[in-house]
Amino acid sequence: MNFPLQSPHAEHAAALAYKTLPVDTQQLVVLVQAMRSAGVKYRIAKNDKELAAGIGKANFSTPIPHIKAIDCSGFARYALFKASSGRVVMPDGSCHQNEWCRHQPLAPVNYQKTAGLMDGHLRITFFQGHPGHVWMTLNGKTIESHGHLGPDQRDWHTPTLFARASVCYQVT
Repeated sequence: MNFPLQSPHAEHAAALAYKTLPVDTQQLVVLVQAMRSAGVKYRIAKNDKELAAGIGKANFSTPIPHIKAIDCSGFARYALFKASSGRVVMPDGSCHQNEWCRHQPLAPVNYQKTAGLMDGHLRITFFQGHPGHVWMTLNGKTIESHGHLGPDQRDWHTPTLFARASVCYQVT
């Protein structure tokens, strides 16, 4: 009788099966454009009063015209929620989001080798430090809220991002 050989690590590998998230990437790009048109800026809230005024973060129910400014992690959280019809609910804060992605588990990929690909896959990337940063890439462009501009798209190989990308995950 022949029995199939199984690696002693097969069970562990199956437990680490990576998944993707149900994100509509076209809707994500439309959302960035709508936020740019509405004049949403980048800013980290300094206190609870600013948070309540729609600065730094946005509740999922907040319409885009009511968002004054949003930071990188607030944008990633809001954008992924909206572009997934509410099916992707990630925590706030880039460090917490990085851990959340790791525990999904989303497949880790090399930013320098994959971010410029024109393959229709959405990726989310982090750099650590104080402050940290989170951004997404799709077809060679970033999707992020950054540096006083707010929600925007720019080339994936922007020197600061390219040099400081510490971990990247494939989302779709």
